[in-house]
Amino acid sequence: MERIKVSGLIISFSVLFMCLTAAGPLLATPTIEGQKGILRTLSADSGEKGNFSFNLHGEIFSQKDLLKEEPGSYFQGSGRTALDYVPTNYLEVSASTMARSNSIGEEIYSTVGDTDLGFKLKYEFFPVFKVGFNSFIRLMARLFEQGIEGSATSFGLRGLGSLDFTASRSKFPLRIHVNGGYFIDKSIELLGDRVLSLSKKFAYGIRESNALLLGFGLEVPLKNENLIPFLEYTSETASNKNELSFSRITPGLRYCFLDSFAADFGIDIGVSEHTPKWNIVTGVSYLFRPPILPWFMSLPCHRVSLPVFPGRLPSLHYRNRLKLPGPPVKLPKG
Repeated sequence: MERIKVSGLIISFSVLFMCLTAAGPLLATPTIEGQKGILRTLSADSGEKGNFSFNLHGEIFSQKDLLKEEPGSYFQGSGRTALDYVPTNYLEVSASTMARSNSIGEEIYSTVGDTDLGFKLKYEFFPVFKVGFNSFIRLMARLFEQGIEGSATSFGLRGLGSLDFTASRSKFPLRIHVNGGYFIDKSIELLGDRVLSLSKKFAYGIRESNALLLGFGLEVPLKNENLIPFLEYTSETASNKNELSFSRITPGLRYCFLDSFAADFGIDIGVSEHTPKWNIVTGVSYLFRPPILPWFMSLPCHRVSLPVFPGRLPSLHYRNRLKLPGPPVKLPKG
């Protein structure tokens, strides 16, 4: 209960901060993990240097007999909050944390505090074509006590590619994103000497093997990019066939408003055995640029005035040194 109260206070403060902070241009919107992209597919872009983004996303599904090995009624609700920052034109960093609650039959299983820390490097070959590299670590919260389990820390790597036809001469409204990578999953270390059933591993997000990560996404920006229908395919395929693997197709819509806000709505359609047949995803994000300038940009500026003498003009040498408007004036030879 105390964790829920603290989480509620954090979310309330964050919403208030979003309302009071000066807005910035909405040039890129974050994924569930925080970094720029669609919902789960990352783009090889990051938006403008100096931008912060904050987002909240929630997911919910209900299904009977989701796992054939353990029939029953499955329900899951989860929420994730993320913060993202673009310190340079080539780097993006993010942090996100989530809470998840599962109901399987009459039992309830909850986790709070699983945290992802990641960064993205990008390079622009042409305005239309960008590539990038993403790396992240996942810190797993202990199951039956507070704190992070260090031995369960997991790692992920992804290569990114994006084609942005809105940046071409034709301004064609289409963006394509492709992701491919690998996730080194150490979450099994959370169990220690304990043995859990497959349904409980699903509830706690535990897997005994690594996973191949794939993502493919399409965006169609309409109405000056205020309305963006999208479609993406994402999968996490376990290297062990007996472990949990997930694949889904997600159609959805992103609506951008007030220059800095974006609202997301998508429906995951499961296309693999252990993936829910449907999962509703909603979210809201806020992009802003803190009104903070480097110290050397906040120094006072002074106007420079030329001395004027009756019947005389300032010397040409003085005029050239002050870089007055117009081409430099040369004295005639001789």
